Amino acid sequence: MGIYERGKGEFVMSQMKWTKAQQAALSARGQNLLLAASAGSGKTAVLTARITELLSNTQQPVHITDLLVLTFTRAAAGEMKSRVASNLSKAIHEANEAGDHALSTQLSHELLRLSSAQISTLDSFFQSLIHQYFYLIDLDPNMKVLSDSNEIYLLQQEVLTEVMEQWYQKNDSAFNDCVDFLSNGFQDDLFKENVLALYQFSCSLPFPDEWLKALPTPYDIPEDADLSALPYAQTVLEHYHGLVSDWRLSYQHLLDTLTFVPPLYSAYYDTLKKEAETLEALYKEKDWYAWQQILATFAFDRLKAVRKDKNLPPEAIEEMENIRTTIQATRNSIKDELQKDLIPLFSVPASSWIKQIRTMHPLVKAFSDVTRDFARAYQERKKNDGLMEFNDMEHYALDILLDKSHPEFSPTHAADFPSEVALSLRQKYKEIMIDEYQDTNGVQELIAELISNGHNRFMVGDIKQSIYRFRQADPSIFLKKYETYESKEDTLHRRIDLNQNFRSDPTILSSINYIFRQLMNKEQLELFYSDKEALIPGRKEMVNKPDYIDHSVSLEIIDRTESEEDTDTEEEDVDNTTLEARLIAGKIKELIDKKAQIMNPDGTFRDVAYHDIVILLRTMDKRAPLFLKACQEENIPAVADRDDDFMKSTEVQTLWSLLKIIDNPLQDLPLLAVLRSPLCGLDETDFALLHLADPKSMLWDNLHHHISELSSHRQEIVRQFLEKYEEWQAISCQNGIAPLIRDILESTDYLTWISGLPNGSFRKSHVRAFYDLALQRDKDHSNSLFSFLEYLRQSTKSFSSISPATEGNAVRVMSIHRSKGLEFPIVFLACTTKKFNMSDTNNPVIFHRTNGLGIHYYDKAHEVHWKTLCWDAVSLQVKKEALAEEARLLYVALTRAKDKIFMTAVIKDSVSSIANLIEPLALSRDEPMQFLPNHYIEYANSYLSWLLPAIARHPSSKKLWEYIGTSSAFILDHPMDKNTFFDIQITSYNELTCKPSAEKENISPAIINEDLSHFINTSTHEVEPWICRQLEWRYAHTAATLTPAKLTATAAVKLKEEQENRYAEEIPPPSAVLADDLPDSEETILPADFSEPPDFISQKKKLSGTSYGTLMHKAMEVMNLTALTPTEEAIQQEIKKLQKQEIFTDEEARILLSEYGQRSPVKDILTFLQSPLADAMKTAKVVRKEMPFSLLHKACDFYNDCGEDENIFIQGVMDCLIETDKGIIIIDYKTDRSLSAEELRTHYRMQLLVYQEAAKQLLQKKVIGLYLWSFHLGQMIPIE
Repeated sequence: MGIYERGKGEFVMSQMKWTKAQQAALSARGQNLLLAASAGSGKTAVLTARITELLSNTQQPVHITDLLVLTFTRAAAGEMKSRVASNLSKAIHEANEAGDHALSTQLSHELLRLSSAQISTLDSFFQSLIHQYFYLIDLDPNMKVLSDSNEIYLLQQEVLTEVMEQWYQKNDSAFNDCVDFLSNGFQDDLFKENVLALYQFSCSLPFPDEWLKALPTPYDIPEDADLSALPYAQTVLEHYHGLVSDWRLSYQHLLDTLTFVPPLYSAYYDTLKKEAETLEALYKEKDWYAWQQILATFAFDRLKAVRKDKNLPPEAIEEMENIRTTIQATRNSIKDELQKDLIPLFSVPASSWIKQIRTMHPLVKAFSDVTRDFARAYQERKKNDGLMEFNDMEHYALDILLDKSHPEFSPTHAADFPSEVALSLRQKYKEIMIDEYQDTNGVQELIAELISNGHNRFMVGDIKQSIYRFRQADPSIFLKKYETYESKEDTLHRRIDLNQNFRSDPTILSSINYIFRQLMNKEQLELFYSDKEALIPGRKEMVNKPDYIDHSVSLEIIDRTESEEDTDTEEEDVDNTTLEARLIAGKIKELIDKKAQIMNPDGTFRDVAYHDIVILLRTMDKRAPLFLKACQEENIPAVADRDDDFMKSTEVQTLWSLLKIIDNPLQDLPLLAVLRSPLCGLDETDFALLHLADPKSMLWDNLHHHISELSSHRQEIVRQFLEKYEEWQAISCQNGIAPLIRDILESTDYLTWISGLPNGSFRKSHVRAFYDLALQRDKDHSNSLFSFLEYLRQSTKSFSSISPATEGNAVRVMSIHRSKGLEFPIVFLACTTKKFNMSDTNNPVIFHRTNGLGIHYYDKAHEVHWKTLCWDAVSLQVKKEALAEEARLLYVALTRAKDKIFMTAVIKDSVSSIANLIEPLALSRDEPMQFLPNHYIEYANSYLSWLLPAIARHPSSKKLWEYIGTSSAFILDHPMDKNTFFDIQITSYNELTCKPSAEKENISPAIINEDLSHFINTSTHEVEPWICRQLEWRYAHTAATLTPAKLTATAAVKLKEEQENRYAEEIPPPSAVLADDLPDSEETILPADFSEPPDFISQKKKLSGTSYGTLMHKAMEVMNLTALTPTEEAIQQEIKKLQKQEIFTDEEARILLSEYGQRSPVKDILTFLQSPLADAMKTAKVVRKEMPFSLLHKACDFYNDCGEDENIFIQGVMDCLIETDKGIIIIDYKTDRSLSAEELRTHYRMQLLVYQEAAKQLLQKKVIGLYLWSFHLGQMIPIE
């Protein structure tokens, strides 16, 4: 191979030896070429070299202006121009040396034409078309491009409000229902956000109005429609058919495994066989109604107990237990998914699904129509105001290039109707080259088709690196060509694969291949990762030095299994990101200290430096500062690109406040902020003096009239500030806001001051971004101070600024998105347990390019909504694409590395968590390379949930299986991935939270003793008596300082127990032993009709013991126990009556009327009604329920160290007081689970005694009985 140019990923052209695939890409002519270029394959070098070769052809000369070269960023376009210029210069030099003066002259002319070449961004090309042909589409040639997202948003809100007003005046019922459905309360802001989201999404399509108009069509179906024939039903069925296919294979593995373990076979085989047959029946059917019939009778039976053979050796017993655990884990995961998704979905009658879909048709049409009206009104408004956005450029360019006036024109065949302009461009451009083609959208693709002559497109990209779907990129455009273009040399549509990687170590490439061969499949992640997609090592290799960095792919797991001792450490609140940051900082320090070797592009070696290392994060948000802090603690230089809202920074807020008071000084808060800031420097004492001088006046008035209240130094500061204020106010009326801000910064030296603060460079970039915003507003508008402040006030979008990382020898912290196109010798992929952001798939309204719009069913009467079949179909597709994007992001992250990859994760209870994830794989051991089961892909929620199962199947992961104590699940290596190696390390949480610093570790005990001795012996004279008195003084009533002023009765009981047991060797169990959580006795199934939300949306939660106790107390309070007949029927009728009166909620009534094994609330209440306490209620003069009280009680009863004269205020509520002729009976209800009545009596005696004292004081009557009523024991317990 040739010499790889350092740091650029390209070859020096004059010394290049191209690979066969690269040479084919350079020499092919007269074809549409798709260059599928994997990471590190030198695609940009090939593209620029192809340009040079085209220009070097003396037989069929091509001018640089005959080429259209498009990319997505100005930086990329500028770099491409620079490379072409460099290549031309070298080619001219070589031609001169060879004596080819004709070629030299030709290339020299092309070099001169380079400045006018169309090597640009797509937006620049579209803008040039508009400027040249604006008259064809009746457009003002001086239209201004809107680039400020806040300005765009404010304009959209203004136009949308006008459109909504028109719709409100129509009083359209479907529109009103749609607004009610998609709004939050009485505000329609959420509905507006949905309209804007739909509009923005449609703008990435060639014909947005036609797409919006077609959205209601799938909901317009006849009442007797065949559900099984509907496309969205087929989409849902196909999705679950894929899962069932996966599950049946898993069951086959289970059954095959059982044949080797007789005890398990006899216990499990029949049950598993029956379930496997049901899954097989589902797999064979592809009809909705057939699935409904099969699933209606599908149930999971309880597995029989396994009899253990004590005669078996321990190893055999352990192996059998591992297999049993794996079988149960596999079965339970399938069972959970079936019961959660499939069974509820297919339990709904087809007529209900169809009814929901038909019901939502008017709402979808209203939603579509409002969006279309807004799109037209917004476009008209921008046109009238001479404005356009970037997506407008695409559509205006498309209008120029399309002949829509043709009688046979249709959007589906738009490429067949080029305009005269498009035809002229076809003649002009000999070749159309598009870089990063995987990131194009439908509009851009149609434009490229219209200006192409059909055989001159050169498209470069990598579908595995398409990571901008959130910007409306459409990877399916590249993917369709990737799958249909052929590799034959003589075909019109040709695909050339560049999969030789010249960047990374073979072990890294092999390991990446090993992971993605298992992850990427067509069904789940849009692409099949085969040998054609696999990365082939291509970089120059030399014999590795002994100290060459370990080039394996390392997975560093932090085990956060906290013991009781762990929870007492002072660092118990350390979050996972901080733990990972500390681990990574330690690894970096270790690499630098031991001078680990990395490879140069020419094959030589050198010591690793800080700038060779990058820490990649899925999102920067709040995580990046934690990594910078951890590096700083280890004295590691580190920098980060930060994309943050500069308006929220303190330094900009101060300037904003200053502008506010320049506009209007009678604003106390902004004025206070400015005076307190370094711009003036007053403090709280100064503000207090000014306020006290005249409390009723504004701060500004007091600043003028009562300045004498301040010290002379402060007075001078204020006078100087007021002088500057007068100057600033004068400037604000002259030339805009930017000159005003510039004067403020220069006259106060504000930038110098903030530069000295922590993160000074970032703070300066915030202030500069604020200045740039003002400068832009000055250029684009007649910008008064008031209008600028009003603009800032109304803007709800964030003001993002990019604070670039400074260059130098420092570790970089960046997002995966920003790392695309870069390379680093050492890559740390951190926070792999971060959850995927799937919020878009959960919205009640979601949309997709081809599947249209999915919407929830809205039950207006009950104001609830739930999924429809249309929504399910769209959601499944959106989720599939979102997961595919996450997989490609993971691919981008891993392919940045040249020599070493570290992946880090924090796992709580790591043994059980890892076992749950990888144990089911053990059934597929010793098989050839295969995909991970579909449910591993679909139900993944983080990178780790993909990485861990994939890595666990490799033999180098043996340590992982030993860690969880289970048989391994290794599979055979693919022949191309023989270099694969994973290094798995598991670090304890304690090692990162209790790690002493290096400085402390190196201090010897002798030095410490010597220093202490010197300190102790320094002072030899006696201490003065008054100093002793001062230092030895103790407050006489220390206990009072530790005593709360107020306690609840329950807390008082707990304190009493603690006082009595603080010297006990064994602490008795706590007094509140709560009842077991109550299981839900009902199956979670969908009701036949939808008069209430389906259970699979609003699943009933288990009731905790505390909640159950509260409910029973409520029942005893609200039920008329004195008039109630002691029968179950009477109690049930009373509960239902109170439910109708809305005293009990439906859920409370359900709990009270249900039975849970041996427990029944109705029976518990009946037992009480049959007790002597209930008889006493019926004959009582007065029965008081839930009676609150407050009283003073001696503190020494609860705090032994308190004096007799100290009291404590106690509050509480007594459950029931029965007043009789003889006195008062107090009852306290308990739902606690306890071993005996004596235990309850002991625990609650103090509480009842407190109640007794309270009743005496409040009612002035004798208490004749204290009783606990235990629902658990069904008996009354007297308290002496």
